[in-house]
Amino acid sequence: MAQEHLAANGYKIIKTNYRNFFGEIDIIAYKKLVLVFIEVKSSNFSCFKAAEKITPEKCQRIFRIARLFIHHQKNKYKKFAFEVICVNLKNKKLNHFTREFFDF
Repeated sequence: MAQEHLAANGYKIIKTNYRNFFGEIDIIAYKKLVLVFIEVKSSNFSCFKAAEKITPEKCQRIFRIARLFIHHQKNKYKKFAFEVICVNLKNKKLNHFTREFFDF
């Protein structure tokens, strides 16, 4: 569901379930000259419940994962962003929060 949403909105998916020493990021995509790291969270209750799962510690872990990915790309990308997609499993609604935590 999240991947289809991204593709329909002009994102080119580069990797899914990317893992390295620091952990895993759900989706890495590219849109309008920006490399985007996307965390996907789901809940049976609401998108807000899903978003609550993204703690400051989780943000730091994603940041480390992203930095290592970028390092291995040999500075191919110049702009970066972090976004969140929340999926309500009960009613199949999706909320996409763009540029949600930090750029570096």
